[in-house]
Amino acid sequence: MTIRAYCTITADTPHWSKKGKSVIYKTRAQCYGNVPSVQLKVTSKLMRAGAPKPLVAATAKKTQTVRTGGGKATFYAPVPNGKKVKYSARFWGQSTAQIVSPIVGTKTQVVSKTADLKPK
Repeated sequence: MTIRAYCTITADTPHWSKKGKSVIYKTRAQCYGNVPSVQLKVTSKLMRAGAPKPLVAATAKKTQTVRTGGGKATFYAPVPNGKKVKYSARFWGQSTAQIVSPIVGTKTQVVSKTADLKPK
């Protein structure tokens, strides 16, 4: 049997999380295939506008098991209980996702919309 699997990823617009007390960015994945699950590696960056070039406000790397058949997973930047981003700026997120097991898939990239945020 040839293993076939793929995941679609979307990027939520960064927002202020009351619970997390930080600006956060979420990457959402939904996976499909002819195997029960895949290991999906997601590298996320919460970016902020800066001069002369954009700056990285927070990063996150996580590999997790995602069930296929429409299985959903959410990846956060910064990671829960990690570095807090508590300043006003224009933010956006960018992520790269890749299935790493049971096959190695193609890297997929996604970028979110921008948001001007102020900590509450």
